[in-house]
Order: sequence, then C-alpha cells, then structure tokens
Amino acid sequence: MDWFSILKNQVASTKGKTFQLDFTQPMVEEDNCKDKLMAVVRKLEGMTSFEGITGELNYNGTARRFYSPEGYVLRLVFQGELDEVPEEVCCKVIEAYNKLTEGDFETPKILGYSITILKNHQNFEGDDLGTDVETMIRIRREDDLYSTYFIVINCYDDNLTSDFDKQWNKGLELCKKLTRENVVL
Repeated sequence: MDWFSILKNQVASTKGKTFQLDFTQPMVEEDNCKDKLMAVVRKLEGMTSFEGITGELNYNGTARRFYSPEGYVLRLVFQGELDEVPEEVCCKVIEAYNKLTEGDFETPKILGYSITILKNHQNFEGDDLGTDVETMIRIRREDDLYSTYFIVINCYDDNLTSDFDKQWNKGLELCKKLTRENVVL
C-alpha cells in the first residue's frame, strides 16, 4: 500500500468529520521577499525621529538626516522599486543579508543583478562625509547604472570637537541600533 492510499483510508475512516485533501497540487510556500524589502523602505520613509533626535527629509524625499546635538549625523537613504526584480533575487538578497555578521559585506551577482550588502560595516578610511559605519542593501541590474532598490544607513560627524571619541562612539552605537531595529528581514 502506498502513502496516498494510507492517507486516503485514514481520511475516510475518521468518524463524524469531513476532510478534503487535494493531493494533486504540490504544497507551495509563498515567498514575499519583495514585500519584506519594501517594508524596510516604507519604515525608513516614515521615520521622523530616533532616540529623541528629529530627522529632516531632503528635498526629493529619498533621504533623512538626524542631527544630534553632539555633532554626529545619522543618515538614511531609501528608494525602492522592485517591480522588475525577480522574487528569487529578493529572497537571495534577504538570505545573504541575514547570514552576514555585523561588520561584514558581500557583493554577489544574482541572475543578472549586481548586489551590494553591508551590515554595520565600519570604514575607518572615510569618504567626503566621514562615514564610519554603514549598512547598505543595493540591488541593480548589471546593465543599468541606476539602482532599482537602495537602502543606506550611515553615520558621520558634522562637528569635530575635543570630545570626539566619546560622542562618536555614541553615534556609532546609535547607527548600529538603527540598523538592528529597522532592517529586519
């Protein structure tokens, strides 16, 4: 006797209960990876304050800066268009992000898409903004220069003072906390 017959007999022999099992359709778990990635964009777009620091939206609505009284700046950049990105790519991005430990980065290529993922990655060389810690998820087609989906959380100092190390460490920790609480996939 095969498994189908065993289950069919079990269902038929159950007293007073009716069950309908459809064995012709495979059990498929629906992925909603695009929704998860877009939820992060929507969450960051709606964030107006963090840890008592009020954020300012930029002129085109794709970035928000939080200026602390101590002089460090938390910057959020968000834009998201995943309509043309396959669900499989989105799921692999989430899988790669979740596997990263803090401080790591990865740059895979998946089905013709170039991906950049950083998770609270510390950069001590800095750039024009003096970025020292950054989280990024970027998905773009390899044949397109413009990102189709982009999240960046980074921190930099806006006002160097003699008390720099103490306030900067606080800024770094807030930036990491912002990532941990808001980029949950």
